[in-house]
Amino acid sequence: MTQEFKLTDKNSIIPVRAILHTNGKGLYTKTAAQVEILELELSSISEEDGEYYGELCVYFDGTTWDVEKNNVIYTDPLFLTETRAMLEKLSIASTGVDYSERGWQGIVHVSFDVGQQTIETFLKVANRR
Repeated sequence: MTQEFKLTDKNSIIPVRAILHTNGKGLYTKTAAQVEILELELSSISEEDGEYYGELCVYFDGTTWDVEKNNVIYTDPLFLTETRAMLEKLSIASTGVDYSERGWQGIVHVSFDVGQQTIETFLKVANRR
């Protein structure tokens, strides 16, 4: 049985209020800080050989993390650990969630690659709102 996922305005964004941390031990920044998270967006879903994968953007308040000053959060190990924990707390599977490529990181978001289990549980949570 082939599952099909469709993103809409209603199910692609989950507003959140959370504080995550960086420890400055990533490749691009040495800054340890608190970062206020505002929302999660499942921005794309693709399929290859029956397996689904996508991009999850974690949006943050730009006043709590300045990319121009601190560089990108990308590869910070504490931020990744806390992002996975936040997802689990929201009942979203975090297995396999990892940073996407450097070039996908934004001024006010951190980009993650996600697999089918994360997509399925994200959509369940988003559709319950």
